[in-house]
Amino acid sequence: MAEQLRDVVVVLPGIMGSVLRDAHGDDVWKLSAGSILKDLLGRGKAIKRLQLPDGIGDDHPGDGVTAPALMPDMHVVPGIWTVTVGYERLLAWFRESFDVVEADPRDPDRVVNFVQFPYDWRLSNRYNARVLQQTVEPVLERFRSRPGNADARLVFISHSMGGLVTIFPDGHPGSADGQVVLVRIPERDVDLPAGREDWSVDGLLAYSKVCTHAGCPVGLFEAENATLLCPCHQSAFDVRTGATPVFGPAARALPQLPIEIDDDGFVVAQSDFHEPIGPTYWNRS
Repeated sequence: MAEQLRDVVVVLPGIMGSVLRDAHGDDVWKLSAGSILKDLLGRGKAIKRLQLPDGIGDDHPGDGVTAPALMPDMHVVPGIWTVTVGYERLLAWFRESFDVVEADPRDPDRVVNFVQFPYDWRLSNRYNARVLQQTVEPVLERFRSRPGNADARLVFISHSMGGLVTIFPDGHPGSADGQVVLVRIPERDVDLPAGREDWSVDGLLAYSKVCTHAGCPVGLFEAENATLLCPCHQSAFDVRTGATPVFGPAARALPQLPIEIDDDGFVVAQSDFHEPIGPTYWNRS
């Protein structure tokens, strides 16, 4: 028998864990087995439509992009390379284990106790925090109005997408080609090429976020295998060995950014990238 939920549960996905849909109603960012062929043919061009204008700050660009759902699960080539991303199993577990009541557009006054919060992960944390507040506070207030729920709380189920953080050059927030992924793995597992012994610190590694195959953002981290995944065409890169490609069409490693900890305890770059970023054809003269 399903257990009663006495609080309001909010599922908050990690960065890039929400489906993004453009103004034409097309899903521009979504992983599913059925969309792999479409991804191979046109995902790179679609992703460019998500690029934000410079100086957007904490505002919305008004480009019609929405976040209608959490990312679905996907398994990439089971038996050869398998990675599971998405939230379908988590949602199914909650629905089987608790008396989940979710929003219904046909019943706007329904008292709910379970909220999925997909959000436009391109935008600033401040902007999305405001949207989150506007979404969940009325839900909690309505839930508390029911007898026995006066002390109910918001319980957030949050996901870090494997501990990946996107960082930008100082003074250039939102830079499309300057963005870097920062990941952390056990220091004992770091096995970088010769000459890069001091390019990481305490297991922290920084790589260009621009895939070397077609220039899409490498935005998923599979912690179990210490592997970065590009959702566009499923290229995978082993961060332990210098982001070398281990699966998919990418033939070149992601450029690594040498980093260190400064006197104030901040992670800083030692220098620029030592090799061109992005696909090889970007750098042809």
